[in-house]
Amino acid sequence: MDQDEDLNCGSSSSSSSETQSIYPISEIQSHSDSVCTVSFHPSNPDIYASGGVDDVGFLYRSNEVKEICGHTDSIISVQFSPCGEYLALGSMDGSTSVHLVSSGEQVSKYQGPTEEVLSICWHPRVLSLLVLSSDLSLWLWHLKKTSPVAVIYGHPLNVAKFAPAGRYVYAGGGDGSVKVWDIKSEDFSTAPPFYTAPSRTLHADEVICIDMHESGVIVSGGKDGSVGLVNCVSGRVLGKFKVSEDSVEAVQFCQEMLWFLVACVGGDLKVYECDTLSPRVQINLGRGIVKACWDRFNVFVCGTEGLLECVDGRNGERLKKYKGCKETYLDLDVRQ
Repeated sequence: MDQDEDLNCGSSSSSSSETQSIYPISEIQSHSDSVCTVSFHPSNPDIYASGGVDDVGFLYRSNEVKEICGHTDSIISVQFSPCGEYLALGSMDGSTSVHLVSSGEQVSKYQGPTEEVLSICWHPRVLSLLVLSSDLSLWLWHLKKTSPVAVIYGHPLNVAKFAPAGRYVYAGGGDGSVKVWDIKSEDFSTAPPFYTAPSRTLHADEVICIDMHESGVIVSGGKDGSVGLVNCVSGRVLGKFKVSEDSVEAVQFCQEMLWFLVACVGGDLKVYECDTLSPRVQINLGRGIVKACWDRFNVFVCGTEGLLECVDGRNGERLKKYKGCKETYLDLDVRQ
């Protein structure tokens, strides 16, 4: 591993021979069961966190490990606030807790959903959390308030996030739809979404993953192996196409260029140019992909049977293979 590169992975209990093999410089075994989620601190790669099936989260600070208890089911998401002062944990017991990174002390616990938390997301500019639950509810909490700022009910969503500037909440539906709410609009929680790509307009099955560019363009990946591209500001559908016979597990815009990646459970990894929707990279990694993310021009990928690689997103060259685990990696995070 390069000295200026850190990689964090969570795992459960046909490449070029010139691909560089990287072995772990350390191994941490704090959890007693599968690790569901991992995350790096936004500015200090010596601080990171994990959550597992053992209902526990861990906060790692250099050589110190802090156990975070208080949940009664699996921790499925750990997220540091953009300022780096707080760590949020989302649990399948329906609750979300927030802790001080400096000490691990709990400062808030939000209990609204009646079923499991599917995802959590910090607002990019203020100390607010977006919490999505499988009970068809979407909660917006502010760290300084005990009651939710807003609750949106009745939408079958699989994934929900804040837009890059924080004005919008965008989400992918279990019915194949893509929806966007403007949080600055009056009574936005009770009003219908200001933009909706209805079910089957883009996807014939569930939306699994979604990402928004700062321009308002949204890319979504479906269980049916399809990709959709829409501009939520203009309302235009920019493209929809089939990329695989297998589920699309990850989509993400590149911050350096107008490109986006598409990763599939069948092992396909593709990089598309936004203006032409033509693929500049098309490779199959030979094992199922669980997650993929950009790091400048490189793409890091994790998946089944110990798949953990770095691929050049400009030309598809497989640069590095990370060795050390033969089981499935469930999550990864990368920080420079």
